[in-house]
Amino acid sequence: MDADQSEPLPLYKSSGPHGHHQTAACHTGPLLGQHLQEAAQLAHQPPARPASDNRSQMKNMQCLWLCGLEVTEATLRLIIRHMPLLTRLELSHCPITDGALNLLSAVGSSTRNTLTHLNLAGCSRLTDRCLVYLRRLSCLSVLDLRGCKGVSRQACESFISELSVNALYCLSDDKLIQRIS
Repeated sequence: MDADQSEPLPLYKSSGPHGHHQTAACHTGPLLGQHLQEAAQLAHQPPARPASDNRSQMKNMQCLWLCGLEVTEATLRLIIRHMPLLTRLELSHCPITDGALNLLSAVGSSTRNTLTHLNLAGCSRLTDRCLVYLRRLSCLSVLDLRGCKGVSRQACESFISELSVNALYCLSDDKLIQRIS
């Protein structure tokens, strides 16, 4: 494959009105990055008519893959606002910060109570501090922090011991946290 071409990447899965799953594919590379930038710009413009969660075309989205893209806090705000059923978020190798993760787990954020899988592998800007925010994700089953050099194994072990009051978690591989009960 030429360097100019990009491979299709599954972008989301959603449930239709009758419970049928729909999956869309998107191409990685500049085109997707451009769409995310346009979406972020639209978020800062006043709506032409009152916005309604029921009218959102993304409201049934359950899975979102944004691996390796320039995901900003503005992008995460859009995700939180328009994807209230999101259970799986793939952000590996994105330049996100601890503060951005604070948005995902803030009071009133839909993702605080829906995210079960969060992949942050290779996110080099994260530190041990992100685990303070991620503790608030009440449904978290899998947290992948492999390759996050700013997140220590010791902080992951402490994170697990605090979460294990309500459910059992294990630390496998290098900073892969999984719920086992």
